[in-house]
Amino acid sequence: MGFWDDALHVGVFVGKVIATGAAATAVVASAGTAAPLVGIGMWAGGKVVEEVGKETDCQFLRAVGSFTKDTGFGSVTAIAFADPNFIEKLAEFGIRGANKVKKTHEWLERGIAINEVREHFEHKDGGASYKRNCSVCNL
Repeated sequence: MGFWDDALHVGVFVGKVIATGAAATAVVASAGTAAPLVGIGMWAGGKVVEEVGKETDCQFLRAVGSFTKDTGFGSVTAIAFADPNFIEKLAEFGIRGANKVKKTHEWLERGIAINEVREHFEHKDGGASYKRNCSVCNL
C-alpha cells in the first residue's frame, strides 16, 4: 500500500498546485494591475483562516485558508512574471520609501536640536548661565 499512498499524496499536491495556479491566473486576469494588492489581501486572509483552523483543529478551515493563501501568493508572484517592469517598479518604490524614512529621520533630528536650543535659551533667559543637563551648554 505504500506506493499507492505516495501516489495519492503526489496527486493531491499536484492537484492543489494546478487549482491554485488556475485561481491565481483568474485573479491576475480580472484584477489586472491591482492583482498584487488583491493577492496580498487574499494571502493575509488565508493565513488568518488557516490559523483559526489550526487553533480549532478544523481541517476544512485549514484547507480553505491554505488554498486562499497559496492563491494570493500566486497572484502576487504571477504579476512579477507578467510585467517585465514589475521588479524595476518594486525597487524604485523601495528606494523612494527608504529616502522618505531618511528624510523623516533628518527632520526628527532637526526638531530635537531646535527643542534643545529653545530649552537652552529658556534657562539662559531665566538667569541660569549654565545647566548641567543642557546639551547646548555641554557642547
